[in-house]
Amino acid sequence: RSLRGSLEEFKQDPITDVFEVCGTGFLVGARMVMTSAHVLQDLDDEARKRKIPEERRRFAQFVFPESDGTWRRKFFGFREDTVNRKRDIGILELVTKRRFQEVPFVNQKYQPMVGDEIQVCGYSHGSILLRKQQFINRVGPILQHGYIAALSPFDRPVPQALVLDLVVAPAGSGSPVFLASTGEV
Repeated sequence: RSLRGSLEEFKQDPITDVFEVCGTGFLVGARMVMTSAHVLQDLDDEARKRKIPEERRRFAQFVFPESDGTWRRKFFGFREDTVNRKRDIGILELVTKRRFQEVPFVNQKYQPMVGDEIQVCGYSHGSILLRKQQFINRVGPILQHGYIAALSPFDRPVPQALVLDLVVAPAGSGSPVFLASTGEV
């Protein structure tokens, strides 16, 4: 995510700044986030296009619901730990002493099947669903529910790609796809 003003100004009133969501990520370690490598490139490209200073270009926003129905936000800078452009994977290290609980992953023996109930959480529609007219109306991610609709052709025991029955846009890149029944990615 990129900002025009300072992070402190944004924290005061996040819906006044014009921003674009470039992708999504999820916790895979105490301070590690996984996303798509092209999300990092898109973030830099968008920031350069908007002439956003380098020190304001990159940070991770964590958004989670509170019991009263409001959203709580936390912001952390990050640095790239590992980027594999060939596999389109980016691992980021959050700049904080705080430790987070990572998401659980499916057992290596899990075999995806057509019809498996899945969910995707992130910004699957970019900033479009966050806006009301030209203003930011909300800042939280979107949870979608669906099914594995097809498996890509494969020559190995595990398929190389899943086809989901969800509508998504480019900013959904890096979102976790997890089993609805267990929450495992």
